[in-house]
Amino acid sequence: MGLLDIFSRSDAGKAAAPKYTHVKIHPQVDNGIPPKKPGFSGGTLKCKCTSSPVVVEVDAQTAHNHVCGSTKCWKPKGAIFSQIAVVPRDKVHVKENAEKLHVVDPSAAIQRHACRDCGVHMLGRIEDTNHPFHGLDFVHTELSPQKG
Repeated sequence: MGLLDIFSRSDAGKAAAPKYTHVKIHPQVDNGIPPKKPGFSGGTLKCKCTSSPVVVEVDAQTAHNHVCGSTKCWKPKGAIFSQIAVVPRDKVHVKENAEKLHVVDPSAAIQRHACRDCGVHMLGRIEDTNHPFHGLDFVHTELSPQKG
């Protein structure tokens, strides 16, 4: 059983709803985590701008999709936690409107690249080659219309 199997519950037809369904933490996980889609190889992330959105292509299945309580991470309206997944750095490419991205906090270990107009964090990247997570980018899978 691999990492993706553990976190995506690929052996289950559909993930069971959490015991405490009255506690809402994020719209993507409030009713359970859906299983991964076999053969899925990535998708496209878009910021919330209605015109000229930042578009990021992710050319791989993400791993370790999890909710995070960090106050630095972007959260959609109404969410208590952010939802983050990781993907190899070389599989993440800004395809459109890269000029709209800026680093939220240059002193942070994770360089969160956000859209200047709508504020959505499009990717988090670690530049420190000595950091244990260097080589992995952090992405918000809910920004993709594709389901995988």
